[in-house]
Amino acid sequence: AATSFWAVIFLSALVLSRLIYALHLSPYRQIASPRVCKITRYWTLWHDIRLRRVQKIHEWHQLYGDVVLIAPGEVSFSDAVSTREIYGASCGHPKSRYFDNFLAYSSRSVFCTLGVKEHQEVLKRTIAFYKPTSVFKSAMLQPVRDNVKKTLNQLARRTENGHATLDILTVCNFFSFDNITRLLYGPDLCTRTIEHESCFERTILAGWITVELWNNLLYNFPVAHKAIKAIFSYYSDKPDFLVAHDKLADWNMRRVDAALRKPADMAADSLLHMLSTAKTHDGEPLPKSWIAAELLDNIHAAQSTVALALTYVFWNLTNCPEWQSRIREELSAMPLKEDGLPAFSFLQSAPILDACITESSRLHPLSSGRAERVVPASRAYNGIVLPANTVVSTSTLAIHHRPEVFPDPQAYKPERWLHAKGEVLRVMQSCYIPFGYGARLCLGKPFAQASIKHLVAGILMQFEVCIDPRSGTTGRTMAQLGTQNALPRGRRCYQEIKSRRGRLYYAPFASSAASQLPSGLLHARINRPQFLRIAPVSSDCFVNLYKKPYSWSLFNTTKLAYSRESAKRLLRFVTSSTAPSSNPPETSTISPARSRASSSLTGTSEDRPEEMAAVDGRSRGYSLGGPASGMGHRPSLNENVRSTSNNSNSSAGNSGSTSFCSANLGEAKPLASANGVSMSITLAEPMLFLQGFDQSELGNRTTSMLRGSLQLKVSKSAKLKTISLNFRGRAETEWPEGIPPRKTEFKDKESIMNHTWPFFNAQFQTAEYGSGADVVRPLKGPSTTTKELGVSASPAIDHLRRNSGAANLSPKDAKRLSLQVSQSRSFGKGDSGTGSVAQKGYRTFTPGDYIYNFELPIDSRLPETIDVELGKVRYELEATIERSGAFRANLVGSKEVLLIRAPAEGSLEQVEPIAISRNWEDQLHYDIVISGKSFPLGAQVPIAFKLTPLAKVQCHRIKVFLTENIQYYTSNKRVHRLEPTRKMQLFEKRADAPSSSAYPGSSVRITAGGGVSFDSREAARQGNENIDRDQTNLLGNLEGGHNVGPTEMEFSVQLPNCAAMSERDRSQGVHFDTTYHNIQVNHWIKIVMRLSKPDQIDPSKRRHFEISIDSPLHILSCRATQANIALPAYTSPESVTLLTEHAECGCPGAQRRRNDPSSLLSQIQTTNESSTSLDNDENFSPGLTRPQAAHINDPNSGFSRPIHLLRAPSFNPPAFEETEPPPPMMTPPPQYDSIVDGDPRSGLADYFSRLADEVGDDGMNSVTRSRIDIPLTPGGRINRSMDERRTWLPLGHTH
Repeated sequence: AATSFWAVIFLSALVLSRLIYALHLSPYRQIASPRVCKITRYWTLWHDIRLRRVQKIHEWHQLYGDVVLIAPGEVSFSDAVSTREIYGASCGHPKSRYFDNFLAYSSRSVFCTLGVKEHQEVLKRTIAFYKPTSVFKSAMLQPVRDNVKKTLNQLARRTENGHATLDILTVCNFFSFDNITRLLYGPDLCTRTIEHESCFERTILAGWITVELWNNLLYNFPVAHKAIKAIFSYYSDKPDFLVAHDKLADWNMRRVDAALRKPADMAADSLLHMLSTAKTHDGEPLPKSWIAAELLDNIHAAQSTVALALTYVFWNLTNCPEWQSRIREELSAMPLKEDGLPAFSFLQSAPILDACITESSRLHPLSSGRAERVVPASRAYNGIVLPANTVVSTSTLAIHHRPEVFPDPQAYKPERWLHAKGEVLRVMQSCYIPFGYGARLCLGKPFAQASIKHLVAGILMQFEVCIDPRSGTTGRTMAQLGTQNALPRGRRCYQEIKSRRGRLYYAPFASSAASQLPSGLLHARINRPQFLRIAPVSSDCFVNLYKKPYSWSLFNTTKLAYSRESAKRLLRFVTSSTAPSSNPPETSTISPARSRASSSLTGTSEDRPEEMAAVDGRSRGYSLGGPASGMGHRPSLNENVRSTSNNSNSSAGNSGSTSFCSANLGEAKPLASANGVSMSITLAEPMLFLQGFDQSELGNRTTSMLRGSLQLKVSKSAKLKTISLNFRGRAETEWPEGIPPRKTEFKDKESIMNHTWPFFNAQFQTAEYGSGADVVRPLKGPSTTTKELGVSASPAIDHLRRNSGAANLSPKDAKRLSLQVSQSRSFGKGDSGTGSVAQKGYRTFTPGDYIYNFELPIDSRLPETIDVELGKVRYELEATIERSGAFRANLVGSKEVLLIRAPAEGSLEQVEPIAISRNWEDQLHYDIVISGKSFPLGAQVPIAFKLTPLAKVQCHRIKVFLTENIQYYTSNKRVHRLEPTRKMQLFEKRADAPSSSAYPGSSVRITAGGGVSFDSREAARQGNENIDRDQTNLLGNLEGGHNVGPTEMEFSVQLPNCAAMSERDRSQGVHFDTTYHNIQVNHWIKIVMRLSKPDQIDPSKRRHFEISIDSPLHILSCRATQANIALPAYTSPESVTLLTEHAECGCPGAQRRRNDPSSLLSQIQTTNESSTSLDNDENFSPGLTRPQAAHINDPNSGFSRPIHLLRAPSFNPPAFEETEPPPPMMTPPPQYDSIVDGDPRSGLADYFSRLADEVGDDGMNSVTRSRIDIPLTPGGRINRSMDERRTWLPLGHTH
């Protein structure tokens, strides 16, 4: 009893001393926290086992502030400053022993390496593999895109009935697992869980979620975890309980063994191949156990991170469907690749998509955030001093929910990332750490982000994700647990997936109900009595088309159209059974009985919805197919846009209206013609200019507009089935292999974009009523344009209509013209006059001209037109006219479209100089200024030299070179070809001979020094080289004591032009810089100066040296001249010839081009001449001589203008006295004599007295003459008023 008593006393004393130390003597006593956390760590441990540790720490931060003691010796932070101090690259905090739980095969991977130096050593083995420049290559991302397509196909199969409820978490698990195994093992050893439903890996993934729930017990009480695992395996019917981790480890080791046994079969782009060829610092191969541990750790990290991120992105978008619509809007504006997905470069710069993903990761972090570090030495964090060996960490959940940084932190608000700017955005980014922070940031972050963006974009483009209230998935089940990978509480995320491919249904016309129809994928041109629609509607949808008692609903549907041909036959059947035969559509009536007699049709989910024609009468046009088409409609170029040919046929009163879109058909060269039908394409601009070179400029999303008209000339009646125009861009790269005669050549072709305008199709409903042309010009009659509802004509158009001579037609002529453009009712042999156009399969086009306008925005991020030796990028418009009849050949013609790369709109490359200022061995100081960073081919490069000798140095010659580097990437960038660097000498200035230029046009001017005599200086400034000068030194004779000073020269170096390159071999030509990732062309300018100085040993001899200065230079296309890419000069109204007399390029002797449409200018001139309002205008003064427009350095104009004169001067400004002077100042300025003492007439005295005060008394005793050089280089101009050169006398000479 006595022993027990003293034992109790002893234990009580221990507990009391522990309490006193923890609460009053511990170094952590000042840190706010629950008192129980200051005494023991088991309170936090209890919440960890309950999977509530992360949420509990967040609650404590909300109660106690940014610094919380969560256990004795463990501190948690939630502010950005402490986070930077803990995880910064220079802080040197090692990881805690918590990461021992992630050992595999008794080896430490990069993730669980504790020490800082050890981590830096092992990080070198894998960091290069996960760099963004490596991950974002096409070869690395192509497997991800393939897995996206596989996932979309699986979802399409599951949603055959229009919708299905699926577990998004499982779908994302399969997607992320296949992605990471392909990246780690290569194509032969990777998994295919997306496609194979019964594969072994799916069972591992299913059991892995259960393992995650029990891992916290394993980390804290491994013995208890082992006992529970054994009990469950022995007594229950689940022998595989908690063995998924062991199965995955065995599976991984078998993969590694199989790969190492056959190293030649390993994929070169896999991490396994990279690690198998790496060496330790001792030169030994890496241990197999370490390679397997690193691969297993990568699987754990990437699979869980990507799957959970994707799951919560879709969950948040489900609760905010408006953001789904905004993402689809953004994606619809992007050009698509052949696989139907936007290129990753577009996804990477999609702000709305990025904001939604970022906000989802902020609201639901990707892991538990238990990134513990150990304090190496006692130091202060957030004003609190912590002793060494303290475990510190940042709560990811708490820092992501700081209300002062993220207002309303519990709400999903992607707009916070879109609207934040400047300092606000910087603070938000500093508090956003889903992938970690600092030196140990997640290596797989770029790959994870690429995978997430690809799948989100792919699913939202084809499906709609909705909440299924019957699934049981709620906000409570989606709350995150405190596991290492932050699983959702319900371990499932069931969501309803609805296909957006749509259903095909038919309904009679009802104008009052047309606006109630579901928004479809295709729209028609104008309202019609009957129409077909493709829209994403469910099978139980009810559409009320009429007011009571009439109603119409969708029936349960079946698959009727499995292919494009089936869809055509289906449409042909419906349109033929409902189209009117003779009554005009405006007067046809629909009986209620017929209105209700409608049928419901279904298109398969495998078919592209764009391949079925659908018309509803609400918009001007439609687009089919094509990556860049999106939802873009075909607009008109003229003011009176198209309705249909039916309107133009029935009304001849508007036949006199002038069409601004129609070009003169006689001037357009026909692309194809046969049997009385010819077609041509006229472009409004002969070439398009894409702005920007680097990613920051391309991210501005600027566009160029491709516009023009397809002109169809029919000289005799023709039966046409379809009229379409296709714009496509294709890239082709070649790479030869071998040596002749066994030399083989391979070609890699890539489709950049594809867009189709289906102007006319006999199977479309609109074919019943007209040709669909914007402008119809019947043979021997005036043109007839159409008009769209809701568009008002401008005053300029009305003015032209009033002055048109065709407005005074007699009723007889109007009737005759109306009959000429109406549909032919005569039938040939074998023709039937009773069927509709869809039944016949063609429409008869009467003689005349049919003009179809088109317009398409071209994204500046597309590659420009390229034509180099082993590759090219080409864009073309291909028009196709399909004719009816067995022996009638179809017409196909193409026209190339040139896309030229130009600097961005706000770029200063063409005016910002390249300045070099250096000393050479204390012998020579040289200043070189190149007046610009980009120049078009055919232009001159101004280079200014200022050479100041510091000793008796000689400059013998100066050479200017242009180097060109061309790189080719093919086969998804698995093959790289680097062409030998081409070095071309452009100009050479020698001391002993006249200057030489590779291309005519270069010149040199010596503006100062250079050994030029006084009498010859004016000629030297004019560029005359036949003068007396020193023949050994470009700097002049430095032996004497006179004529010593800086030498200033100005070179104008001529770049090759079209004519010069056409006379040489193609391999010797110069190509402009490119931005295409598979064909990269860049240039450098190289300046070489040959110098010599006396030998130190033998002064009678000289030692020669060469100085080389290299600088990158952008070479533009010769068409990218200022006259083409800048706005036109302000000119008088009648000088419209300036619009049509530009040269094709900036090269001398270039051909003049004439802008299309050519008839536009003649119409304006005719209108101006016949207009009475302009003649009576008071401000119109035709008698004055107007100033000549100032075009910029156009070699074809015969004169040059300075680069800063961009516009023509203003014409006829108001008189000076007409402008009212400003009111007098309330306080007049003081008089001069009130400020300066003395005689006000001696103002210079005050100036020199102030100058003496600035200089001081030093140097006032000896007065010497000196010269102040005014810099003449473009980068050093002081004031333009000082540009006039001041001559100066050499020292020691008098005249």
